Amino acid sequence: TLGPDLSARAQKRSAAELRARLLEPRLFNPDTIMPRYGVLGPGSRVHRLFKDKVLLSPQEIDDVVAHLQTLKP
Repeated sequence: TLGPDLSARAQKRSAAELRARLLEPRLFNPDTIMPRYGVLGPGSRVHRLFKDKVLLSPQEIDDVVAHLQTLKP
């Protein structure tokens, strides 16, 4: 397991914060290993096959946020 249980954490966050955490996770945890979804550039720790590629489209990010908001702890 690399990450926390998102069901409890997502319920405490707004859609805007969830989106921000996907786009710039280091703003919330400077030591995170989570990549920057939807953003190219330094700070994206991903497999070499995904280097210099946007990992999620804006619509996919919206879909992830919407899904996270449906989770129940």
